[in-house]
Amino acid sequence: MKERELLAEKRVLEAEILERQEAIRAVEILLSRIRQQNGTVPLAGVTTTPLSTNGHKRVRGTLKAAKDAVDTLPRGFGRADLFKKIEEINPSLAGKIRPEAQRSTIRTLLKDGWMFVESEATETAEATYRGTVIAK
Repeated sequence: MKERELLAEKRVLEAEILERQEAIRAVEILLSRIRQQNGTVPLAGVTTTPLSTNGHKRVRGTLKAAKDAVDTLPRGFGRADLFKKIEEINPSLAGKIRPEAQRSTIRTLLKDGWMFVESEATETAEATYRGTVIAK
């Protein structure tokens, strides 16, 4: 095999690994949420962080608090409600979350399936969101 062919094969394998890691992460998140809602203790070794550190995702204080906050907010919450709850969960973040970090946090929560848009923003109203609640 030539170097070019090997590099192409390596890229294909890396893409497959990344897809599988994302699928595993999604299943772990669902398992964790089901366990939280059932009041059971998570299994040892189960994590909701990516398996590889070469990815771009890293849970920091704001995002971690946001993930905790989403499940406690009622359906139809707005950006302000979310960040108020985040500051309640993690008081050290109070007044320190910049607008660009807020936008980034909301984008990540939406992209990763932690919350969904309930109604789009209009000229006179902000967007509303809902968390994902697992039915019992």
